[in-house]
Amino acid sequence: MIPYSRITVTRLTNQDCFRIKTDKQTIIVDPGFIGDIKDQNLTPELVQKATLILISHHHFDHLQPELLKQLCDEKTMICATQKCVGLTDLPLTIVKPGDSFKFEDVEVKVVDAYNTPEGRSNPKNHHQGECVGYVFRINGKNFYFAGDTDVIPQMKELGPIDVAMLPIGGTYVMDVQEAVDAARLIKPNLVLAMHQMKSDPLEFKKKITAVNIPMVYLNPGEGFTL
Repeated sequence: MIPYSRITVTRLTNQDCFRIKTDKQTIIVDPGFIGDIKDQNLTPELVQKATLILISHHHFDHLQPELLKQLCDEKTMICATQKCVGLTDLPLTIVKPGDSFKFEDVEVKVVDAYNTPEGRSNPKNHHQGECVGYVFRINGKNFYFAGDTDVIPQMKELGPIDVAMLPIGGTYVMDVQEAVDAARLIKPNLVLAMHQMKSDPLEFKKKITAVNIPMVYLNPGEGFTL
């Protein structure tokens, strides 16, 4: 049996853009950012071509056409929601919650991501069916990219998750305590914090490690290996 190669996870920009890389695949989620692209310090090492790009929704901090073009070539598969149509001239594969597919050796499920009336997110700009999250399996590991969401019932149905990428900022998404609540539903082996806005990642780390769930916070350009 051929052993799995190592997986490296790298944060590319200051919002939700991460690269998950093996010796065969380079997956990038949400190629967007806040501010100007020149302030992202995207070195040549970070701007690598993706084999698969997964976009959760159409907002600029998750889809920046200039960055998207830098990260893909003619072989890249780009998955995005219907509202992303017209934001780039690159070909998109349109997805919605409930879809699933296999791209080479990567298995992908498209899941819900949305704001709820009871969630503390403010404002509530993410409506059910318009935005998505992704569960994908690569090299024997299951990743959950939550996108912009509150705590939602569907999180109980994700199945085993090795790495959960969760927003913690409170603005547009769940806040620190709600992200802890989400992690308790999902029960991942590791949480990767994102969409932090003005929240304190150290506060999140303190609260989530108190419920025995390991957490990693990456600044842009930082990464780790599984």
